[in-house]
Amino acid sequence: MSTWVNEQCLRKDQTREDSVKAFSEMATIYDEYVAQIDYRAPKKAADLLSGLMPNKDGMKVLDMACGSGLVGHHLKGHGFSYIDGVDPSQGMLDVAKTTGIYNKLVCSYIGVGDEKLPLDDDFYDAMTLVGGMGQNMMPCNGVHEMIRLVKPGGYIINLFREEILTTVDEFKGRLEPLMDSLEKAGKWKRIARTVYPEYQVDKVGIINIHQVC
Repeated sequence: MSTWVNEQCLRKDQTREDSVKAFSEMATIYDEYVAQIDYRAPKKAADLLSGLMPNKDGMKVLDMACGSGLVGHHLKGHGFSYIDGVDPSQGMLDVAKTTGIYNKLVCSYIGVGDEKLPLDDDFYDAMTLVGGMGQNMMPCNGVHEMIRLVKPGGYIINLFREEILTTVDEFKGRLEPLMDSLEKAGKWKRIARTVYPEYQVDKVGIINIHQVC
């Protein structure tokens, strides 16, 4: 299935708009396909955030690049009740809306150009980003927007395929140095960086957990 998604949505010869259109067109069958590849990353992110935030009362979580709502499903299962979602694919958001999980859903690109998301600074207690960085997905610049939206002391959990660090031009030699430079600048601090072999059946993942300063 990952090959099928790559061929439909994540080709280097596609524009970002082409990829978003392809994700929208597959939205109603996306969950069925990811189940076939044992996509464990959404559940892992929710499990990690739940461990970091045992008291979930009133906690506001932003599910960035929320897609059809896979992460939101697991967040709700852990007791988080205030969950917003952002994704550039309206088709995916239409599916996410049917889950009844999300308080607000915003259809927007993230980190493209200088435009900010229509969301307040320092509003969220935590953010998840799962599978949102890759070919034609959120660029490195999106990290700045992620930090802007999470209040000091809040957590950002970012899971992505390890391969993007060596195969996607946007991230090669750029993403991790950017993360490090933002830590040196006092914007956030890294809590953990972990290799996650069970990301999905045929892909290794990387887990980054940061706390906003």
